[in-house]
Amino acid sequence: MPNSTVSISNFYMLVLFSLLSIQAIKADMSPNRVDLKNVQGDIIIGLQKRYEAFWFCSLKSDPGSIEGFRRKLKSDLLPLITTTQGVIDTQRVIDDYQQNLEEGEAKKWLPITHVNLGFTYDGLEKLGLKAEEIPNGKNGVFLKGQKLDAIDNLGDPVDQAAKKLKTWSDDFLDEVNPIDFVVLITAPNSNLLDQKLDQVRRMLDGYLSRSFLRQGNVRPGNQYGNEHFGYPDSISIPKIKGVNARPEDEKAGIVEPNVILLGYPSPNGNNTDPDSNHAWLKDGSFMVFRQLQQLVPEFQTFCVETAEKFEHLNISGEFIGARIIGRWKSGAPLSLAPNEDNPELKKQTHALVLDPTQITTSSYVA
Repeated sequence: MPNSTVSISNFYMLVLFSLLSIQAIKADMSPNRVDLKNVQGDIIIGLQKRYEAFWFCSLKSDPGSIEGFRRKLKSDLLPLITTTQGVIDTQRVIDDYQQNLEEGEAKKWLPITHVNLGFTYDGLEKLGLKAEEIPNGKNGVFLKGQKLDAIDNLGDPVDQAAKKLKTWSDDFLDEVNPIDFVVLITAPNSNLLDQKLDQVRRMLDGYLSRSFLRQGNVRPGNQYGNEHFGYPDSISIPKIKGVNARPEDEKAGIVEPNVILLGYPSPNGNNTDPDSNHAWLKDGSFMVFRQLQQLVPEFQTFCVETAEKFEHLNISGEFIGARIIGRWKSGAPLSLAPNEDNPELKKQTHALVLDPTQITTSSYVA
């Protein structure tokens, strides 16, 4: 990561389709029970991933292209979508493979790829949905888009003379061909990611006026599973009632499906969106994409230099970082290890997710 004082911010809000509803199939089940085959895999549990691509696309506006895309969406793209049930089934395959390795056999990454899909308000309108069928989002943020919200609520720097967000990539500022949808693809290596991306591109390219790509991958070596500042990632995945919550998660906190998913009643029994026009959204959710330049070297330097100012207290840069982030780089929270990292807590990690009885029950306070 190069040193820089300039941040790059790209922000767009998308709604993730509930899968069966796209095909006009109504699930015959309790309105409060989550259908794991109708929830996209990255919404709650998260897709298995080492490499990831976000392919942002703008649809052509002519009726022939729109109708062609609708047909291709239903016949070819929808069967590729990974559901939450698919994620669970995939994890079982991975676990079974690891448990049945022969002695001395080297582990390998299984050739598993995933696809998820999201649409913007503009994209849903192009597909023919009426205004009353599309949710506005709280305070209308889905309707107005994130360029306005970035100015009003996020404080992104603006060039007043040019009336343009200074740090946003031009890819996200195109007013002629705004983003209509995004395809999210994950894979265990770059070759498989490229193969799946090429498959989807060949499927949809003819219906697009433009597209662009953002890609990423996990950190190498012993930093696998850590975010860019060096702290363990994925330790705060919410426990959803009826999805991934267990009785022992009560202490950490279990939330109702309506916190993440659309179309479910709140704990007081009120539906979060009683509008019958929005019934097709059940099991969908909202997604925010924001691209930021993370100033990692600057952060590390700040921590070291700050610790040096308090040399008489015998503290380290690691301690300063833990005070800012709320946990040590092993994942141990300050409430359990207030003065120094605890190697015993580090040993309790499993699959890069720390023991929830030790970690997620704790408050991350600086």
